Amino acid sequence: MIDTLDAILDDASRRLTQAASDRRSPMHTPVVATGDADARVMVLRAFSEWSLRFHTDFRAPKVDVLAGDPRVGVLFYDMAENVQIRLRGIARIERDGPVADAAWEGGTNFARRCYLGEGPGTVTQTASSGLPAAYEGVEPTDEELIPARANFAVMLVELTELYIDDGYIKDVTPLSGLSKLKVLHLSSPVADLRPLYGLTALTELRLKGAKATPADISALQAALPALSITAR
Repeated sequence: MIDTLDAILDDASRRLTQAASDRRSPMHTPVVATGDADARVMVLRAFSEWSLRFHTDFRAPKVDVLAGDPRVGVLFYDMAENVQIRLRGIARIERDGPVADAAWEGGTNFARRCYLGEGPGTVTQTASSGLPAAYEGVEPTDEELIPARANFAVMLVELTELYIDDGYIKDVTPLSGLSKLKVLHLSSPVADLRPLYGLTALTELRLKGAKATPADISALQAALPALSITAR
């Protein structure tokens, strides 16, 4: 039975680790929403330490959206097991650098040919895959793919917001390792807030049903002066 925060985080981490490497996993293709209220299905390429990696065309509209508002929501769902994982975080696009280079080199030529075509959202008069006619069903050579590299980028998402809505969670010690967490929604009978002292990036805490005393909340506020706390 998964009845502790540690077990919940471990289970979510296990599922996302598998989803990144197993194309048959139901969580391999989550829905990613951006600040313009647009959403799309993307392929999870890597998961590590609550960081997600996706691949994208640098010409895609979401690249400009994220430049102005980097907030994203990511929804993973396993219908067979009735398990949903909702994450919110900050995304950044990297077109160059070691992460993007390694991701590009790790792809097959057949997969990389997608970046040879017109950019996402291009309007056509007839149904089209977006690929140049010469590469429909054809694997391009390394030389033919050289122009495609400029259109490839990675989208990296760091978890910054977490919801814990479980009446059985009383110990938040496992959160102490989430150093980049900025917003925490806690609807649980937690009494000891001291494990949160080390979350120096935390700027907003919303408490509902917590058993922490006013003195405990004041102590947390003293440890994290920039933290805004809403308790009800």
